[in-house]
Amino acid sequence: MAGTSNQINVPVVTAFVLAVPWIIYGEYFNIKDNMIDIQKFYEIRKDSYNLICKLIRQSDFKMREVLLNSIINQIKYPNLFTSYFINFVLLIFLDGDNEVIQEQITRYSSFL
Repeated sequence: MAGTSNQINVPVVTAFVLAVPWIIYGEYFNIKDNMIDIQKFYEIRKDSYNLICKLIRQSDFKMREVLLNSIINQIKYPNLFTSYFINFVLLIFLDGDNEVIQEQITRYSSFL
């Protein structure tokens, strides 16, 4: 199986990108009636942003391209995921420590 280790399974990456906010907002709808746990929701969302950021930063160029393309593609649709990913992209730009990632986001978002 030489040569197949560098191939990226795009549907799996897209499924992962969609699963993260699905789990986060599923948790939100489970706890939204209990105001004490809203802080827990924000902590979980922040941790999910950190997970995706870490994954993007530690990925090679091709994997980062697939991840960011999957994220940007979700911004096209008006739903809760749009809000999640817009906030994520803004967080990347506010952080400002990796211009390569910002450049890739800008390149993909120009096609929206």
